[in-house]
Amino acid sequence: MNLVRKVQLHQIQMISELQKIFREENLTYFAIGGTALGAVRHEGFIPWDDDIDIAMPRADYERFLQLQHKLPLHLFIQHFYTEKEYPLYFAKVRDKNTLFIENSKRNQNINHGIFIDIFPWDNVSESNNDQDEIKVLSHKFRRISMTEYKQKSIFRKFKTYFYQWLYKEHCQDALFKKIDMVYKKHNKVDTGKIGNVTFNDAIYLTDLYPLQMLKFESIELPCPKNVERYLTEKYGDYMQIPKESERVHHNPIKIEFNIHRENNNG
Repeated sequence: MNLVRKVQLHQIQMISELQKIFREENLTYFAIGGTALGAVRHEGFIPWDDDIDIAMPRADYERFLQLQHKLPLHLFIQHFYTEKEYPLYFAKVRDKNTLFIENSKRNQNINHGIFIDIFPWDNVSESNNDQDEIKVLSHKFRRISMTEYKQKSIFRKFKTYFYQWLYKEHCQDALFKKIDMVYKKHNKVDTGKIGNVTFNDAIYLTDLYPLQMLKFESIELPCPKNVERYLTEKYGDYMQIPKESERVHHNPIKIEFNIHRENNNG
C-alpha cells in the first residue's frame, strides 16, 4: 500500500469519528470540491488526492468550532483562534498523533497532523468584489503576522514591522475580523446561493438541498442534490481524468503515523 493510500484510509477513520458528532449535534455538512468529485467519479478518493473537503453553512460551522470538547482526544480543531500562526481562514481537523508536513507550512509553529478541511459557506452575491477584498486583506494578514520563524531573522522581523507600519495594522485579530466580516456580509440577505468566494465554490440552494448520500470508500457522505451541475460548473467535463501534470495534491515533505508527543498541539 502506498503512502497516499495510507493517508486516505486514515482520513476515512477521522471523518467517521466526526460524522458521529455531526449527527449527535444535528450539524449540516456536505462534501465539496475533490471529495464530491471523488464520490461521483470514483466512489471514493480521487486516486492522487490526499485530503477530504467538507463544507458547512455558517451557523453550523460556528457551532462546530465550539465542540472541541466533544472530539476524541487525538483530534484537534485548528483555526485562527486555537493557533495564532495558523495562516488560513477556514478550519482543519488534525490528528495529533500523526504528521503531514506541507512544504509551504513547514516553518509555522502549528499542529501538522493529517487533516480534514472544514469550510464555512456563506450567502454569496451573483456579482461583487468580495473575492478581491478578501485577497487583499489575507495578503496583509500574512505579511503583518509575527511568527516564531520570522523572529529568528532580523531581516524578516524588519519586513514584518515595515508592513505593520505601511498598512497601519499591528493586530492580526483585527484583520481576521475584517476578513470574517467580508465573508459574512450577505448573510442577512436571501441570495438563494451559498458558497466560498475565495475558492469560486458556490451552489444554488435549490441544487444543494435536500442532500443525497453517496458512497465514499467504506462510508457514505452527504453531497449536493444536483451534484452533477455543481461539478460541471466547477470543473467542466468532470468525468475526464486530468493529465498527471494537472493533478492537484499537497506534496507533503514528511508523513508519519501513530506518533506520541508530549505537546500534541505543536
